[in-house]
Amino acid sequence: MSFLKKINIFRKGNRSQPLRLDLYLQNINDMFISRQINPLKQEVLFSSGMEKLVNEMRVRKSWKQIYLTLYLPKEKIEEDLAQRMENAVKRCCQFHISQVNLKNRMQRIETLKTFLEAIIIMGMFLFISQLIESLQPFSYYWNVFISEGLFIGAWVSLWHPIELLLFERWYERYDKHVYQHIVKNINVVIKEW
Repeated sequence: MSFLKKINIFRKGNRSQPLRLDLYLQNINDMFISRQINPLKQEVLFSSGMEKLVNEMRVRKSWKQIYLTLYLPKEKIEEDLAQRMENAVKRCCQFHISQVNLKNRMQRIETLKTFLEAIIIMGMFLFISQLIESLQPFSYYWNVFISEGLFIGAWVSLWHPIELLLFERWYERYDKHVYQHIVKNINVVIKEW
């Protein structure tokens, strides 16, 4: 029997319709814990149910409601399991939101530090470039070559801080948005398979 036997996503209609995700699990832990991969077993290999849910949300970021139906064997279904699972999914998402917030704070510190380092390097390179242009210690060709190389190096030193500032932050913000959307809009139903 496969870990996630089948995934049904109803994609018809506009994005104001709910996202419906059906997961077939062997036990409730498969929702949060990925099974160990064993290529020798004849089963379809999937990630955890939570990873599937988050990946679907990353693709479809503007769905209004999320209906997650977990299919379990009859002997694994307990009373009030749907509510416990909904709370567990929300707790898992809250944990990931706190991790994203922590990573954003660390990234801000790293961005500030790399900007300061880059500005110091840029200042040194530009100063040495101007010094070589004014003193002309070498032949004309070498003076221009070294001066222009330092000028280019000064601007290249800003490359990584600008990349951190403009690009790296947006991936984390998007993940945070996905987890917040799941917390606000998740509805869990447990059914027998």
